[in-house]
Amino acid sequence: MNQFDRLPLIEEVLSDPAASNWLKHALMAALQRDAVYAANDSTLLAALLDRRADAVLSCCRQAATDGAVEPVLEESRRVLGANIRIIH
Repeated sequence: MNQFDRLPLIEEVLSDPAASNWLKHALMAALQRDAVYAANDSTLLAALLDRRADAVLSCCRQAATDGAVEPVLEESRRVLGANIRIIH
């Protein structure tokens, strides 16, 4: 069994009502591109989104621990170069 045996087929994801529209659009766009370029770009995209998610979760954990939300948000903004918001 390899890593791909556990993945659904692209067609299954595209027809799955639980799959997000964002994912379906990304898959459809990727299918129009060279497969190697699309795979390389998706690897970079996944790494960037993982880093962002880790920073956001770290920010939330720190804020929950010490109650100082703004300093943690500012550091996250500095590291990520992006706008971070706490959604209530």
